[in-house]
Amino acid sequence: MKILKLSFFLMFLSYFAFYLELDFNRIMFKAVSMIILFFSFLYVYRNKLNKPSKSQVLFFLMFNALGLITSLYSENTYSSLTSLMTFNLFFIIFIFAKKELHNATSFITFNNIVIISSLIVTSFAFIGNIPLLIEQSNSYFYGRVRIYGMFEHPNYLGAISFVTIMAAILNMIINHKVSKRYVLTILIYSTFLFISDSRGAMYSLAVFVVCYVAFKYFNFLKSPYIKLAFILLFIPSLIHFSNLFINNLNNDYLHDFTSGRTTNWEYIYDTFITNDLQTYLFGHGLSSVDILVNKKINTDNGFIVWFFEAGLFNLLLILLLILVFFIRNIRGLKINLLTVSLMISYLIYANVENFLMNLGHIVPFYCWIIIYSQTGVFKQTRSEYEKT
Repeated sequence: MKILKLSFFLMFLSYFAFYLELDFNRIMFKAVSMIILFFSFLYVYRNKLNKPSKSQVLFFLMFNALGLITSLYSENTYSSLTSLMTFNLFFIIFIFAKKELHNATSFITFNNIVIISSLIVTSFAFIGNIPLLIEQSNSYFYGRVRIYGMFEHPNYLGAISFVTIMAAILNMIINHKVSKRYVLTILIYSTFLFISDSRGAMYSLAVFVVCYVAFKYFNFLKSPYIKLAFILLFIPSLIHFSNLFINNLNNDYLHDFTSGRTTNWEYIYDTFITNDLQTYLFGHGLSSVDILVNKKINTDNGFIVWFFEAGLFNLLLILLLILVFFIRNIRGLKINLLTVSLMISYLIYANVENFLMNLGHIVPFYCWIIIYSQTGVFKQTRSEYEKT
């Protein structure tokens, strides 16, 4: 329906515009867009609401119980409770999105909206201030030349490029054909990704492509013994390749590759997580990452940040949720190519950016929608959708 298309457009436009270094109330724009999307879903599906599954109810109860305990122990209970309510709103939106993205047409339309809203914002960010681009191309950003236009940080352009390229790739997969407009989109945003020098986004995209191709070949295999041998070879090879890429046979390269993040990860874990049993188990409070930000501590690891904010129990709950998604996307000896490849790529990305549960960023918001809506959906092309 048009109301949902417009609501999705406003939602993604607010997410992309949030990264612009402009003087306007970006948080309010995003909050209003999310509320509009929520009520649009309620209106469209007012007569089509189903009872939540037992697993959904169980997750809601466990997440909210742990979130409530975390909030009560937090120094800023109000802020933590507000974040807990926001998480619930996001979860409801994901459930509605699964209903909306149930066929190829709606899925492709959704990704087209992502691409269009991204093009609008990135065009403005690069055309709106040409002198700034010239300045960035002739200066160093922490020792590297990184061009990112009017965005606040080059990694924000990297995140936008990751999502836009992913949307174009997924639409070509579903359409089961190469489209000139999607190829052009991929080329444009690959250029943005290159000039932003966002290495986490680059590597995560590369992992998606490798996994998708490998799992597609895996699904074509007939013999379970050959499939087993394939997995036994592929997984160690992927780990070995990642190890070579990240470590480059140098123990200090991981530190350099992640721009010095590893020292911060160790410092956060030793100083703020394991120093007290209460914070170790239940965290400092949802959205309490500002404590680290105000201390000028790099927080670019979604797993560490969620551990810091929500504690061990809530981290284990999210890891269990991810494991459930993996299990539900493997049917017999067949792998859901799209979802599993995206999950692996996204989880790697969340290791070098605060993207695990920070749904205020575009990458986790987009990836969780796709992962949740496509979990268990083994139809990978438009023709396969239309047969059911």
